[in-house]
Parts: sequence; C-alpha cells; structure tokens
Amino acid sequence: VVWQIVVAMALGRLPLSGDVSSNLGTFLLSPIKGVIVHFDSLVGSPIVFGVTTKILGLPTHIFGLTINVLWFVQLIVIAVVTVLAGLNFKVSKIPIYEKISWVITLVLTLSISGATWDNSAYFRSIDMLWLLSILIYAGTPHKNYIWIFIMGSISFAFSVLLLSFNILGWTNP
Repeated sequence: VVWQIVVAMALGRLPLSGDVSSNLGTFLLSPIKGVIVHFDSLVGSPIVFGVTTKILGLPTHIFGLTINVLWFVQLIVIAVVTVLAGLNFKVSKIPIYEKISWVITLVLTLSISGATWDNSAYFRSIDMLWLLSILIYAGTPHKNYIWIFIMGSISFAFSVLLLSFNILGWTNP
C-alpha cells in the first residue's frame, strides 16, 4: 500500500490501475485467443529450422524446433499437471489454504491478458499454477510420481531450449 502511494505521488497514478488494464483480460477468452494466435503461426511456419552458428570457433549447423512448437509443448505440460491436480483436488491432503490458493491462481491464470498469451513469454507468469498443481498432486495418497517426473523433465528440457534461443541469439528463419 505504501509503495502504491509513493509511485502514485511520483507518476500521478496508481501502479495498480496499470496492472488491471495491462495484465488482466477476459476470462477464458484470452487464453483461447493466445492458443489460436500460436496455432496460426505454427501452421504458417516450419516446425524445424536450421541455424549456422559458431561453437568453439567452428561453424556449426544446428537444427531446432520453432518457438511455437516449444510454446505448445510447455502449454501441454502445464495443462496436464493442472488437470492431474484438479482430478486429485478432493483427495489431496495438503492444507485448505493451499487448495484455495490453487483455485485463485487457476482463475487468475485463465484471466491473464492476451498480451501474455499472444507472445512467447515462456509461461513465467503462470509458474505458481504449476507449483501449486504439483503440491496438490504430491499430497494425494496414491500418487504416481512418474507422471510428474516425465512432465517436469519435458518442461525443463523445453525451457532450456527456449532460453538458448535468447542467450545464443538463435532466431527462426
């Protein structure tokens, strides 16, 4: 609250008002629109691309997946883990406040603006949904950790690929 007042005095407006207009969108409509935007881009571009770069001073041709493919893989992983949490919501032994946090986070995730869903932001704005979903699933009595391990491994691998695009300056053709 104090920080809101300090920034309002400096800028002449509350920072919270910018968050509402910039970060919140229409419930369920914004994620659907983002999926459609990425699907259109996926259909119109190649799935695999090649880049020539230097590794240890030697020219090397590297093949990779386009950003849209990586985006969809991460979306699928997050969706699977969230569905697993939802299916095990009632039987999970985690505290009620964590369950309430998961529901609030799910609603907020499905309300994030189109600006977040339309770009390849690596889903950093919905990482709490991922973490709370894992907590709910881990709190179930008869859990199967193999799904969480598989989903976590896939998500990690594709996150590393997305980061490599930025760090090494790789771009789609």
